[in-house]
Amino acid sequence: MPTTLLSHPAVDAVLATAAELLGMEVVFIGTFDAEGFAFARVLGSGLGVADGDRLDRADSFCARMLAGAPARTTEATTDPHYADSPIAAQLRVCSYVGVPVRSADGSVVATLCGADRRCMPVSEDAVAVLRHLADVLGAHLRAPVDAGTVIRRTPTGWRVSEPAGLRAGRGRPVAALGHPTGACARGAGGGRAGHRGAQRAPAHQSAERVRAAAPGGPRPRPARTPPRPRGRRLGE
Repeated sequence: MPTTLLSHPAVDAVLATAAELLGMEVVFIGTFDAEGFAFARVLGSGLGVADGDRLDRADSFCARMLAGAPARTTEATTDPHYADSPIAAQLRVCSYVGVPVRSADGSVVATLCGADRRCMPVSEDAVAVLRHLADVLGAHLRAPVDAGTVIRRTPTGWRVSEPAGLRAGRGRPVAALGHPTGACARGAGGGRAGHRGAQRAPAHQSAERVRAAAPGGPRPRPARTPPRPRGRRLGE
């Protein structure tokens, strides 16, 4: 996957919104290749992972989620789907949530996830919003950027605009973030959050933040973890 696609402001916005939604120490985009799993983009430093760090595919929580494990857990060290991963002990991950990012044909091209060393329950509504954010990310990753396709935030949600033959303001909606309820209380104990969204806002406020970042309004600027020329291999 071209790194330029993951360095786009649209990706920054997705990560910042996911961080606010989940309130976890780290949110990240994961990718797979012949060498295994990579933390392609990381927001937050609480777990000590950074852009480019790698795992064996079988050790990653994301591979297990894609293979059918629950999309969320608050007890990764005892959950039978995740407990035997060496990364659970190495990074002391207690809570994890992940959803697939898909291409136009439905194949998985990445994952959008959160992880924390504390017990951080994630509601069904929050997972639904995370899936919408993954749809936005998937649209960006498959968009023909060189043809002028633009992904933008509007007062009614995210839209993909294709300039050829389209009037100003038109486009097809990708995911209009709604007002989910039931935001979870913060878990207690275990480490400080490493991103600016450490004080979690309810899911509907995260959606409002995205709407407020429409053209002409302020846009959140996440504190991105600096990229590395070569990532570490974890779990060894």
